[in-house]
Amino acid sequence: MKVSKKFFPGVLLTAFAFSAGFLMNNQPNAQAKSAVKVVWRQKMTRSFYTINQSKAKNGYAYSAKLGKKVFKLSNYSHKTFTAYYHQKLKVNNQYRIYYYVKNNSGKKASGWVWRNYLKRIPSKINSSNSVIGATVSSQSQLMSYINAAPDLDPNLTILGFETDVYSKYKTTLSQQYNLAQFASSGVFKDNHAKIYVADNRLNSYVNTAIERWNAALGKNVFSIGSSSNHTLTVKLTDASTEKWDGLFSGNIIEINSKNFTNPNYANNNLATSSTLEAKLTDISNQASSLLDLTNTLLN
Repeated sequence: MKVSKKFFPGVLLTAFAFSAGFLMNNQPNAQAKSAVKVVWRQKMTRSFYTINQSKAKNGYAYSAKLGKKVFKLSNYSHKTFTAYYHQKLKVNNQYRIYYYVKNNSGKKASGWVWRNYLKRIPSKINSSNSVIGATVSSQSQLMSYINAAPDLDPNLTILGFETDVYSKYKTTLSQQYNLAQFASSGVFKDNHAKIYVADNRLNSYVNTAIERWNAALGKNVFSIGSSSNHTLTVKLTDASTEKWDGLFSGNIIEINSKNFTNPNYANNNLATSSTLEAKLTDISNQASSLLDLTNTLLN
C-alpha cells in the first residue's frame, strides 16, 4: 500500500490505523475490598434495556470499579435504561462485562450493571429514524439497511445490530464499507502490537503515534518493543527514486529517508487551491480593514 506525499506524522498515524484494522455467568459479589482491575472501558452504541427480573432480584448497580452500591435493581424493574459505555473487569481473577446505564424518566438512576442482569429491548426508533437493535434475517434485509444509510457512513441502524450479525455477514459489510485486513496475521497478539523502531530519529514520532492511537482506541493496543521482541517494525528506507513518503507492507512501515531528512520537503510540497488562496486573501483584507477602523475609533 503506497501513501502519497504527506507529513511524516500523518503517514505514521495512517499506517498504524491500517495495521490495527477494525479491531467478551455468574454475578460476582462486588465489594470495595475485592481485587478489581479495569481491562478495558469503551463507549458503545447506545442501546436500551430493562432489568431482568428473574436474575436481578438481589442485584445492584455499582460505581466505577465496583467501589460501592448505587441502587438496587429490583426497585427499577419496570424502568427503561440507556447503555452508554461498557467495561471488562477482572474481579478476583474472574472476568465480567458491565454496562454503564442511565434512566432518564421518573426516579433517575445511573451506574454500572452486570450485563446478565439486563434484558435488551429488541428495537427502538431514535430521533434520526434509525432502528437500534434491528433484526437481520437475510443478506437482502441487511442490504436494505445499508442502502438506506448514507454512502460509506454507517448510521445507528448499521452500528446497532446484535454482535452475531457482524460475524455472519462479515464479507458483505467489508465490501460495502471498504474494510480490509492490511496487517499480517502475526502483527497483533491478543489485540496488541509491539513496535521496533529501527532508527532513533523516528522515536519521537512513533511515540506520538502510539499515544494518539491508544487514546483514540481507548486501550493499550500499541507499545514499544525491541529488536528481539516485536511484531511491527518502523524504519527509514532509501527510496530516493520513489514518490511515496511511507509504505506499509504488512508488518513493516518504511519511511522515505530522503524526504524525512529534507527540512524543506513539507513546505515545498504544501499546495493550496486557488479558492483557498482567495479566501485567505479576503480574510487578510478584512483584518486590515478592521484594524484601520479600530484605530480610527480610538483616535
